[in-house]
Amino acid sequence: MLKQLRDQALPLQKLHTVFQAVVLSRLMYALPAWGPLLNVELVHKIDGFLKRNFRYGFKNKLITIQPLLDSATEDLFC
Repeated sequence: MLKQLRDQALPLQKLHTVFQAVVLSRLMYALPAWGPLLNVELVHKIDGFLKRNFRYGFKNKLITIQPLLDSATEDLFC
């Protein structure tokens, strides 16, 4: 879906917003439940997925799973 939007000349800022709304919101929603169960291999797979999205231009800055996991557990236990 994101590739189609990019190919149809959606502006980059709006593409970043769609990525945030669709992909990152789902990751952040599920992260408090399964985040502590992630092993190193799964962390690398998720980081690879996020890196590919950055390379394709769907996100304007590179993000990794560790800061997302830290913020999710912090929000959960506050």
